[in-house]
Amino acid sequence: MAHTNEFEASGSSPTWFTVDKEGLRKTLARKSKAFVVYELLQNGFDAGSTKVTASLSEPDREGKSVLECIDDAQGGYADLSHSHTMFAESAKKSDPKLRGRFNVGDKMVLALCDRATITSTTGRVIFQPNGIREGMDLVTQWQPVKFDPAPPLPEKKHPRAINAVIGGVQ
Repeated sequence: MAHTNEFEASGSSPTWFTVDKEGLRKTLARKSKAFVVYELLQNGFDAGSTKVTASLSEPDREGKSVLECIDDAQGGYADLSHSHTMFAESAKKSDPKLRGRFNVGDKMVLALCDRATITSTTGRVIFQPNGIREGMDLVTQWQPVKFDPAPPLPEKKHPRAINAVIGGVQ
């Protein structure tokens, strides 16, 4: 089975590790899907939000729901590349009162998604159904190879927002 990652697609050398999204999804299958909502709410509060809202739609005919989580963390995402980097150094690590010191929880959420968009005052990352990630981080100027044009960045109405289509959320 051939795996393609962003480095192979761009002609660069592949990285040491590849995470199989379907394998991670299967590993998480025994967890209650409620952890998805809890993880996103906790991330918002850990980021210093005073208000975090989450909404989950009724499943459609295919059993898919739309989950949206919006918070008012003033800094947005300090480093938007952490939205797709497992085990990156976490700012939460030094504070024992905060969860998420390993920078992996939101990747577990993404593993359950068919598609997702993470939007912040610092940029946007779009996770497409075909496995391609695209976006722009206005702070670090990270910008992967683009395969489809990304929609324009939204107005800075909400510092951080996640919109995801998740299959079979119960």
